Amino acid sequence: MDNNNTFKVNCEIIDMRYPLDELLDKKSIIQLKIERIDNESDRERLKKEIEDYTGAIEKYVEDGVCSAEDVDRWFKELYGANGIVWDLETNIRKGQIGEMSLDEIGRTAIEIRESNGVRVRIKSKIVGAVGIGYRDIKINHASMEIGGFKGGVQGVGVMRFLFITKPFFIEPLGIMHLSSVVKNAGHKTDLITTSEDVESKVKEFKPDFIFYSIMTGDHGLFDEVNGRLKEKHKFFSIAGGPHATFFPEMLKESSFDAVCIGEGEKAIEEFLKDTESLSVPNFWFKTSSGIIKNGVKDLIEDLDEIHFPDRDIVFKYPEIRDGPIKHFIASRGCPYNCSYCFNESYAGIYEGKGSRVRFRSVDNLLKEVKDVVEGSPTRFVYFQDDTFILKPEWIKEFAMKYPSEVGMPFHCHTRANLVTEEIVKDLKAAGCYSVHIAAESGNDEVRREVLNRNMSNEQIIGAVELFRKYDIKVMLQNIIGLPFTTLKNDFETLELNIKCQPDYPWVSIFQPYPKTALGQRCVEEGVYEGDFSDMGSNFFDGSVIDINNKNEIINLQKLFAIAVKNPDLYYSGVLQKMIELPADVTREKFGEIYKMYRKKADEILYGFEL
Repeated sequence: MDNNNTFKVNCEIIDMRYPLDELLDKKSIIQLKIERIDNESDRERLKKEIEDYTGAIEKYVEDGVCSAEDVDRWFKELYGANGIVWDLETNIRKGQIGEMSLDEIGRTAIEIRESNGVRVRIKSKIVGAVGIGYRDIKINHASMEIGGFKGGVQGVGVMRFLFITKPFFIEPLGIMHLSSVVKNAGHKTDLITTSEDVESKVKEFKPDFIFYSIMTGDHGLFDEVNGRLKEKHKFFSIAGGPHATFFPEMLKESSFDAVCIGEGEKAIEEFLKDTESLSVPNFWFKTSSGIIKNGVKDLIEDLDEIHFPDRDIVFKYPEIRDGPIKHFIASRGCPYNCSYCFNESYAGIYEGKGSRVRFRSVDNLLKEVKDVVEGSPTRFVYFQDDTFILKPEWIKEFAMKYPSEVGMPFHCHTRANLVTEEIVKDLKAAGCYSVHIAAESGNDEVRREVLNRNMSNEQIIGAVELFRKYDIKVMLQNIIGLPFTTLKNDFETLELNIKCQPDYPWVSIFQPYPKTALGQRCVEEGVYEGDFSDMGSNFFDGSVIDINNKNEIINLQKLFAIAVKNPDLYYSGVLQKMIELPADVTREKFGEIYKMYRKKADEILYGFEL
């Protein structure tokens, strides 16, 4: 802003569906500018801008969308609210900030915030009365910048975002990336878990926006939390994460105001530019006239341009800050279409919108790892990528640089049919201590026909043997309780693990997640008849699909690893008798056995007691 209160106005001719509340808002802002500038030529130019907006507004009246009296009343209300905000901002920005105490600045900022709240309510009333917009109108769109802030609600400057999530022991990298975007745009963020006093945090932090990252199975919990908070506080709520991405229809019957689909970084950047826009990519918005559905932006091709995740937002928890293991991700996307996984559906959302698999540069990844390792107590690095070894040449460069740049033991996820001795050598040279391999089933036909994983038992056994040859610990991942299979198939999975003897034979119980191919098949063939609200938040305690031997499967999950390490338990028939016991009776005892072995296995995989 210049000292004479003139403003820079950029105009362009555009065709778009333009909301009436925005037309009224922009007209009132330009009217304020006309009254407050001294330059006659600027004043005449701005009057022409008002004519364009006025013509568009009159079309609403002509077509009976609203009356002239309504327009006049709404304009006066917005004009008054904008004038208050304008004056308050001017007090701070027009040289007076040096004469104001911190208390005065704070009080003025609060007044701006409250006035913008009034303004938002006025605009919401207009939206509720007339809907979101009209038809395509050719108008001159004025983009007004006031001291670096867009005119309107963004004039308040700093906005507050609160992330609410379930308790975690692994850093929630998705939330941390979004927090970094918000902070780098000059706003404030905070995080709280559902096990804490959420009500007090909202009262204290006074967020403008609350963001939830939701897994299927937790959607009911977060909807309830959000609904309860909305009864007492005013904020705009956004649901993101896997459930919102693959089941955005949940918005209609929920208490949320919007959902964010897919990659959130660029979407949130767009949202921050105009938090009242209903055309933000990746967002679905709930309005009084229905759900506004926007398409997704292209995938982020160059992952190096993404800000490092905000560690500060989680390092306020001592157990995370001081925890010995820190988590990172080197890539996004997976080229495979395993039927139980979301990757195929995720690729469908982004079809034609970028490369399915993208890697960060080795240098970019190592800079982040080095920063974290040097800035917090760390003994072990965990790479969360779906498949860390997809690009052998990338692995070779990583193996050359990681030891000198970081030099800390690490764990990564691999895929059996991609494992070669050359890759294993490179991982060992880099300092790899343990890996994760997904076998999922011990039956080749089940793995191929049910899970769509084209690899053989021989490849899995060979991969485990290669890692053992180079003294790299192995966690073998498995799924039991699969649809269209039998308990005999689950025992075949157990037998494969007995042959492999991984350091940790990990096993879960299948869950029919929405929008996965196998989940959809379960619905189509009547194996699952729920609405996903009956799914638990983990995949260890039970099954929601219609299969035989549920009791045995629940017990087998708890005893699986023990049986792998003690094969006589299985071959003697004792395991069969144990899993036939009532699961509701054995749950506590078998659960203790499972946790005890899991703790021991973690010590093997990471080399120290957690």
